[in-house]
Amino acid sequence: MVQQAIWAKKTSSGQRRQSVALTEVINHNDEVKPQPLDENSGLTWTPTDDQSDCFIGEEALYLDPNEEYHIHWPIRQGKFNIHSGIGGSITAVLQDMETIWSKVIETKLDIPVKDLKSYKVILLIPDIYHRPHVKELMNLLLIRLGFGSAIVHQESVCALYGSGIPSACVVDVGDQKTSVSCVEDGLSNRNSRLCMGYGGGDVTRCFTSLLQRAHMPYRECQMEKTMDALLLVELKETFCHLDQVR
Repeated sequence: MVQQAIWAKKTSSGQRRQSVALTEVINHNDEVKPQPLDENSGLTWTPTDDQSDCFIGEEALYLDPNEEYHIHWPIRQGKFNIHSGIGGSITAVLQDMETIWSKVIETKLDIPVKDLKSYKVILLIPDIYHRPHVKELMNLLLIRLGFGSAIVHQESVCALYGSGIPSACVVDVGDQKTSVSCVEDGLSNRNSRLCMGYGGGDVTRCFTSLLQRAHMPYRECQMEKTMDALLLVELKETFCHLDQVR
């Protein structure tokens, strides 16, 4: 179905794309031998010699799967990732958010958490939001982190403020969601707000499925493995496009 949709899409000049038979692609890939990376490929696991309680960001992504760490994703599809597993309660999600924000503020902005009472902060929220969760986040900023003051604003409106334009249709394509909102004179039109539960991650899964159908030479590739997932994202960003000329 996906392959048919791709080949049916005409170029910008109105010409049909020249399709390649799947069997021809499979026969070619079956003859190709993968090239294993050497030990000096530059990809290394995050060192855990200091026995840190937690890692955030890329350090968490590059943790050796054999290490005894649980990887938590506090936000999924633009909202709290509440589930029945480890770290899935709203208390655990807020604790993870506090850990992430405090570490980033101290390491990236070089601001001690104890000095946050002298700072003001803007909390950007999705255009379609859950009010109790916004309340919890404000409590986290003002009470637990101790910011001097805070204000809440919608991300689509702030995107236009940053661009210096008063009105536009804002489309935010993330890894797990795609949101649309029309902003006019600095106000988000409620009736135009739309949030769809798919994004770049779903494109990666679809791309992976097409590669597997074509017998990609790297047969052991699995999205569940960290290094394989990063490889597939790199391939997607390099070769997937919406260019109608090609």
